[in-house]
Amino acid sequence: MSDLPVDPIVVTRLGEISARYGLELIEYTSGSTTVRVVSDQSPVVVTGSVRQSPLAAVGTEKKISGTPVRAPIMGVYYRSPSPGEPAFVEIGDHVAIGDPIGTIEAMKVFSEVISEVAGVIVAIPAENGKLVHSGDSLVVIEEA
Repeated sequence: MSDLPVDPIVVTRLGEISARYGLELIEYTSGSTTVRVVSDQSPVVVTGSVRQSPLAAVGTEKKISGTPVRAPIMGVYYRSPSPGEPAFVEIGDHVAIGDPIGTIEAMKVFSEVISEVAGVIVAIPAENGKLVHSGDSLVVIEEA
């Protein structure tokens, strides 16, 4: 039985979500205990009255540098304008400020997501046809 008031599976899952979506910070609070996963720092920070636990490091996937283009709203992310059409962008594509990188459907309304930086697409962490939340990383661009 763990002495942590938070299930280690929850901590691991938070790390996986953070790594998958390129989040800089994800936080979970239960009672007086807060679990915070912060990128580029210690992978897990637990505050509250708990003792140290030998948890495995989370988010140890290959580090990708660049500027994320984040979802402005919550909805379903689509990489192409419609089914059967090519994706707006692929890894290795050059984009300019204002280029479309996808669409988000929220309440039957499609909103185009545009790049706020110019450069090369180095990662696409968001999955086509899956729910994204406001602030989730959709693509990562290495600025030119």
